[in-house]
Amino acid sequence: MKQIWWIVICVCTTLLALSSNCPSDVAVTYLSTIDPVPRNESSAPLPKWVTGTPHDFALEMKKGSKGLTDKVNHRHLFQYIYQPNLARLVVDKMSSSSRKIRMLEIGFGCAPSGGMIGGQPGGSAFGWRYLFDQVVDIEFELYVFELDEKCVTNWYERNPAIAKQVFAGDASSGEDLNRAYEEFGGSPFDVIIDDASHINWHQIKTLDTMLPRVDVGSFFVMEDIQSACHGWTVSSALITCDNTSHGNSTNNYSMSTRQIWGPTWARMWVVLATA
Repeated sequence: MKQIWWIVICVCTTLLALSSNCPSDVAVTYLSTIDPVPRNESSAPLPKWVTGTPHDFALEMKKGSKGLTDKVNHRHLFQYIYQPNLARLVVDKMSSSSRKIRMLEIGFGCAPSGGMIGGQPGGSAFGWRYLFDQVVDIEFELYVFELDEKCVTNWYERNPAIAKQVFAGDASSGEDLNRAYEEFGGSPFDVIIDDASHINWHQIKTLDTMLPRVDVGSFFVMEDIQSACHGWTVSSALITCDNTSHGNSTNNYSMSTRQIWGPTWARMWVVLATA
């Protein structure tokens, strides 16, 4: 029976999340995730973003993404979450019989006003490919789920070596998510990232549907829960965010709908799946 550990992490712009704006218990939870990475026994050296610090991860992500992602900028600082968790995943895989990491990112940055950087989508996809190509003993498969079919298809045709497969669908639709899972091979993912509409009930539906598709010892990341519903439209489909209470959650998950916005806060949920 798979058990789920919920870790709610608040990342502030001040050093190590110790700003007075962050609850102290959240800061302690955050700090406890940053332990040294275990020694790797492989003959191939691991890249610095794995063996180093969140800062090292941020530098490499910026370089690999060609500056087209905001995951590691001063407003988000998601490197403090991604680096320790991805580093542990890499080390675990290096000592396992299956040296493959399957990552699914939901949301591709196709909305000019809600994710596209410099007029271009796909920045994080470039970043993930660049990071994991440095881990020579790991086979990395990136899958992308995006609402805007034209945007993601055009990008995929121009950049065929970055993602293994893309799928156009609605992240608030269980049917679309289930179909994508089957088209993506029908086997659990090591990392699932929800960086799509940021609309509260969309996030809940995605979590409900995809959390069981996370492999044991792996994790689900939900980005930007603080921005759920700010009145903006989503991608080219023009879905208007007017309510955060739509939809039903079969697992009775509860997410905060408190609207906190600005450079002081960036919030994400990290769900670790354990045996």
